[in-house]
Amino acid sequence: MDLVYLSQLLITGITEGSIYVLVALGTVIIYKCTRVVNLAQGEFVVLGGMLMATLTGVGLPIPLAFVLTLIIVALAGGLVAILGFRPYLKRNIPFGTIVVVTIGIHMFLKMAIMLIWGKLPISVPAFSGGIILEFYGVYINPQSIWVIALTGLTLVAAIYFLEKTLLGKAFRACAENRFSARLFGINDDKMLLIALMLSGVLGAVGGATIAPISYIKYDFGMMYSVNGFIAAVIGGLDKPMGAVVGGLMIGLISSFGAGLFGAGARDILVLATLLIILVLRPTGIYAGKAGG
Repeated sequence: MDLVYLSQLLITGITEGSIYVLVALGTVIIYKCTRVVNLAQGEFVVLGGMLMATLTGVGLPIPLAFVLTLIIVALAGGLVAILGFRPYLKRNIPFGTIVVVTIGIHMFLKMAIMLIWGKLPISVPAFSGGIILEFYGVYINPQSIWVIALTGLTLVAAIYFLEKTLLGKAFRACAENRFSARLFGINDDKMLLIALMLSGVLGAVGGATIAPISYIKYDFGMMYSVNGFIAAVIGGLDKPMGAVVGGLMIGLISSFGAGLFGAGARDILVLATLLIILVLRPTGIYAGKAGG
């Protein structure tokens, strides 16, 4: 076991963790707005990867394909809000029942993706070509840098929107208390639409950037959803910064677990970490912290 190998695992873990950060943050945003855990969040990742593959495949430049992917998946998130969430929230159906509805949304999106793109895995051209960087014996895929950098930029943009803009403040007010927000004239339907569209963008960034490293497949959605949910629970289900911590933890645990103990150990270690956190901090690492 040498430092080079451990460094390689660290880079892999941060790259993988960045995707879980985006999924976890999308999960947290929807939960804050609806008090519902969206188990279809991972489908936005898959949809983002598939669209990126299609748009680059027809010859569009990568930057244009990336922007169009975000727009299309954001619109898909809006449709999920209107058709999948709003009818049930309006009828005051128990939140546990709506979670089951999100599983139905997951299955519908999964089958739709399979019908459009098929069952075979799909890859996307690397943003910087096929070059590999070497730094003191550590090999770095430039796409990992893209994943980490774009995740960071997306997080900054999302936090700025939530914390600094008037619309973001209205969203946060609705997230804290939907009834009180209505009394102040805030349209909770609009906030729901924003939450799902924003979570769609977060998932699309993850799917579009990770697909050049690890292929994307129609049935990967639930894997992303579950790991993102675990990351959100570890950090605190209503804490955006907790999603960042939880996502990176899951990525690092998965990478080091598989690299040091074999692929079969990664899921065991992730679940063990979740159980330990639930025992020691049932409401997450960021429980009781102000803000984030």
